Amino acid sequence: MNILVLGNGFDLAHNLPTRYTNFLEYVIEQRDLGEAEHTNIYELVRKNIWIDYFVRLYQMNLLRGINWIDFELEISHILKIFDEHDSNIYNKIAPLSELNKDKKLVLFYNLYAIRCNCPDGIRDVPKQSYAQLIENMESDMEKMIKAFEIYLIEKVEEKDVVCISPNIQEVNANRIISFNYTHIYEKLYSGDKSKVHHIHGEVKRDASISNNMVLGVDEYWDKEEAHRHTLQYIQKIHTKNFKRNRI
Repeated sequence: MNILVLGNGFDLAHNLPTRYTNFLEYVIEQRDLGEAEHTNIYELVRKNIWIDYFVRLYQMNLLRGINWIDFELEISHILKIFDEHDSNIYNKIAPLSELNKDKKLVLFYNLYAIRCNCPDGIRDVPKQSYAQLIENMESDMEKMIKAFEIYLIEKVEEKDVVCISPNIQEVNANRIISFNYTHIYEKLYSGDKSKVHHIHGEVKRDASISNNMVLGVDEYWDKEEAHRHTLQYIQKIHTKNFKRNRI
């Protein structure tokens, strides 16, 4: 049996804008259009802590790399700092002064205060519990993933592709494992969707079908440490294994 494995390089090789920086540029454009334009993703990206955080990092040239693994590492970086300071999800969030003075964490903390309409800014954040932090992070992550799905449909799947890979055409694959969310392979090389397995989920044009796209981080504690960190639940909300189990 011949198995063809496709990574994000496959979409990029077809000149498709599938880097996370392409998505962030699109989000900035949509937010600038504002509510008056009634864009498809405006409500998903306004006052979204993850969107606000990544856009600011992008504008400040603080984002690492250009690949989606780098994007996920940025998420993991923030989650782990909170996780290191927690012992119970019902405890109050640690004040910024007690947390890592990491520049990115300070940015996130301040943006979170804005996202939650804290009247006294970062001084109000410690009045919330870690459970509230988890809930807000999860909600905004789901909205960001939905916005990304809309982006892939509008700016990637609907784009005319003029380049075809002879190497891909020559492969007589029985099964295709794709780490991409898009259906570019099906569109250009094979109409037999039964051969293609999207390991991290795929875009769905039918709004009635729940999003199954996987975007998140892997476990960052070893087995000895994991049980000591109750806020690892935040990580599990966003982890690939957690989302995959829901597909």
